[in-house]
Amino acid sequence: MNWILAVLILTFAQQSRTLTLQVTGVEAAGGTLRVAVYDSEENFMNEEQIAHFAEERVKDSGPQKVTLQLPDGVYALAIYHDLNDDQELNTNLLGVPKEAYGFSNNVMGTFGPPSFQEASFSVSDDTILAIDLR
Repeated sequence: MNWILAVLILTFAQQSRTLTLQVTGVEAAGGTLRVAVYDSEENFMNEEQIAHFAEERVKDSGPQKVTLQLPDGVYALAIYHDLNDDQELNTNLLGVPKEAYGFSNNVMGTFGPPSFQEASFSVSDDTILAIDLR
């Protein structure tokens, strides 16, 4: 009887997909790429509402790869190169980022981040996204 329950659970469990980020614009070795994935417009860019998070150490400058496991859904992500590993996107006095950053779909907002809709992408199979840090 237990094996029937196990089969049912596995059958109806949400499948996990691999999201691969191919990141360009990493101009310096060292630090960490930090990726925040959001699953709704209401939660987008709210640090307390991150649906999935990934980190990847940067050993060399140049293209990098980050992978995450996500269930099927619609997401938007923000990524930055935390050069000094202080776990913050450092900005100047005007609030302009000093560390390289980017968003899914390579969209940028005019004064601030783009909207969830502009940055959104769908995951229903293994997915590859190209992200260019600026």
